[in-house]
Amino acid sequence: INAEYGGFLAMLHAARSRLGHSLRAFSTSLSPALNVTVTSVSGSQWPESAPGLHGRTSVALLFEEDVAALADQNLPEFTDLHVESLKGGKASNVLEVFPGSADGASRLVVVGMGSKQQASTNGLQKAVHAAIQRLNGIGVSSAGIFVPGMPDMATEEVAACIAEVAVLSNYSWDGNKSDPSKRKDRLASVSLLVSRSHEQNLVSVEQAVEEQALISSGTILARDLANQRANQFTLDHFEHAAVELGANMETLEVKVVGLDQIEKRKMGLIEAVGRAGPKPPRLIFLEHKGNPAEPTNRVGVVGKGILFDTGGLNLKPTGAMEDMYLDKHGAATVMAIMKTVASLGVKANVVGVLALAENSVDSVSYRPSDILTAMNGNTVHVGNTDAEGRLVLADALTCLQADYSGTHTILDLATLTGAIRIGLGEHLCGIFTPSQALADQLTSVGNKTQEKVWRMPLLDEFREELDHPECDLCSTGTSREGGSSTAAHFLHNFIEDGVEWAHLDIAGVAALNKARDWRPKNATGWGVHLVTRWLQEHHASNPK
Repeated sequence: INAEYGGFLAMLHAARSRLGHSLRAFSTSLSPALNVTVTSVSGSQWPESAPGLHGRTSVALLFEEDVAALADQNLPEFTDLHVESLKGGKASNVLEVFPGSADGASRLVVVGMGSKQQASTNGLQKAVHAAIQRLNGIGVSSAGIFVPGMPDMATEEVAACIAEVAVLSNYSWDGNKSDPSKRKDRLASVSLLVSRSHEQNLVSVEQAVEEQALISSGTILARDLANQRANQFTLDHFEHAAVELGANMETLEVKVVGLDQIEKRKMGLIEAVGRAGPKPPRLIFLEHKGNPAEPTNRVGVVGKGILFDTGGLNLKPTGAMEDMYLDKHGAATVMAIMKTVASLGVKANVVGVLALAENSVDSVSYRPSDILTAMNGNTVHVGNTDAEGRLVLADALTCLQADYSGTHTILDLATLTGAIRIGLGEHLCGIFTPSQALADQLTSVGNKTQEKVWRMPLLDEFREELDHPECDLCSTGTSREGGSSTAAHFLHNFIEDGVEWAHLDIAGVAALNKARDWRPKNATGWGVHLVTRWLQEHHASNPK
């Protein structure tokens, strides 16, 4: 896993050396990958597995019932105080003990998981996150985590879940600090300790962990890309990274549609948005040819990539602009998805589209009330220059369907509206789709991956909000009410008949105001796990 992600980092470092010193900050701020392995041990849980772990730091995830059993064993290192602090306490209580046995582990981090009767995937995730935070607080570079038995979960599922949260909880965005000693120390490796009683499943456990750790490293990549500041990571850098990715992934082909083609093909929406930016707008297509037997059986995934959003002439106020470097999170997620599906060898043809521009202020900025012409010929009245994301996505959607025949299903991911954050907070992604089947698929996969979605309405009444007396469409509704639904309806106008489509408004879940367990403040990498699993389950020629 580490080698896979590390190879991509090495490729980016090589690209930076050719691009010059302006990429130096980016090269030092990429997060190292956590190396996750699987080890077979005697016993099913501590203390049975303690022999042979001398000198190591290990983690035991214990239910209340397990703690009660320990209380009966009169273990000298497990005092009544230790037992009571876990027994009956809330989930994720953490304590450290130092086993006295000569062949015991040198340090044991014990994390409570509450009652076994109330066991859940989310409870397991919270316990693992608490463990990783404690391990990083201790300052160790490696540790073992005992894989516990979980009701209604196979060992492979439990181990994969632990691997995912371990990688994501280990993340820290502090690489721009010039003094390395002031950066947070992080774990370098974690070994998942699996009982030898499950030895017959060890290969499948290893495969599940390897796959999940690879997906999670994709989430880390999305976080790193989204967290980059616009002065350090420009549109040129984004393009070069995508081109280098294609050069190093056998199944990926990259095509860049630059300003000359944007103008020639009359993509008036993305051209207008990016006109005032320091670098010209562009579309980048990354095609993974995972099912060559059916070359035109394609799925599209489109990401909004506004490198920085000032709001344009409808300028954002102080307090609403400072974190707008995160407005490229959709494109960052799509690039990470494409690397992940190519690395996993997903047997599906997938086209990722990065719709890249910078919404800046200049004498040539597009204006509210301008009437623009989209690539599909629709004329659009600009209601507000701060509603720029839907404009770049519209031309990207049209170009995808024109250039990649057989694209039968499209997802777009965008930090599109503040309204979705007000409606669903930072816990749910709003999805908009006319397809019940597609909504059901994404909801089911979201529940399994803990990247949860909630279907929002696409009523005709919201579509009527976009009518304009002078042209085909207005880019915004007549009021702020239902703003997420009118934005989704605008995008729906650019989907051809017969194409399944869902819009994922990730504004609430992609960029957090504060850390929430294993999801950090700012960029979360939301969507890499969801979309990768959705592609595997519903579009691969060998579905999982």
